[in-house]
Amino acid sequence: MDRYESLARRLGIEGRYKVLSLIDEGGMGKVYRALQCSLDRTVALKVLNPNLTDSPQLVQRVLDEARLAARIAHSNVVGVLEPGRGERDLYIVYELVDGRSLRKLFQEGLPIGAALGLLGQAADGLQAIHEAGAVHRDIKPENMLVDVEGRLKVTDLGVARDLTRGQMTAAGTIFGTPAYMSPEQCRGDKVGPASDIYSLSVVAYEALTGKVPFDGSPAEVIQDHLGSEPPPLSSHREGLPEEWDRLLLRCLSKEPHRRPKRAADLSALLGRMA
Repeated sequence: MDRYESLARRLGIEGRYKVLSLIDEGGMGKVYRALQCSLDRTVALKVLNPNLTDSPQLVQRVLDEARLAARIAHSNVVGVLEPGRGERDLYIVYELVDGRSLRKLFQEGLPIGAALGLLGQAADGLQAIHEAGAVHRDIKPENMLVDVEGRLKVTDLGVARDLTRGQMTAAGTIFGTPAYMSPEQCRGDKVGPASDIYSLSVVAYEALTGKVPFDGSPAEVIQDHLGSEPPPLSSHREGLPEEWDRLLLRCLSKEPHRRPKRAADLSALLGRMA
């Protein structure tokens, strides 16, 4: 029995899924390419690190959030097919996206127009997430995948929160990636769709300038999100229209109510800029 057969047996998915290869691994766990035997289709199988399953509350949160994500059907959101538990592991089966992350495309040099078009797709995906009653809470280039047809899909709703059920975490708990976190996330406050709009606007700033608005240690970045204005786009890249500064500064407002009200509105703004 090879290691992938052993993994399938440990997860209790033997006969339903055949694990084929390792795709990626990170702090939350490992992602494998797998075959869903009943439908003869290739899927992504995410197995969470065992240390994340020590807490019954965390286990329940992950399962609840996976079920929440499975309710979202949109061409710009990676589909969640099934959450489950093995002997000592949690796993989630996702739609497999053959492509590259937006981060890799940034590193390769993505033209501004193409970047804004992709971010408009991301905003459309966020609109679907918000309409399902969820907030993503970890929007960043690594969590956006672009397939071979140029379609962007928002992925990794692992820290999403169900707006219809209230906070799934204790007050004051911070989830997210500092460079892309909204001020309300930095304070550990309750977040809504406006938080995701802020985070996607940080990604747009990065797409236009090659830099995030605030850089430094996590503590320094959090303080800047809370109290500093982003440097003008022109301080990083000359020749960008002044209107773009005004649009992005509104989207990066410290006060959620001053940002666009819906992700669909942000999509429209990005379309005007493209």
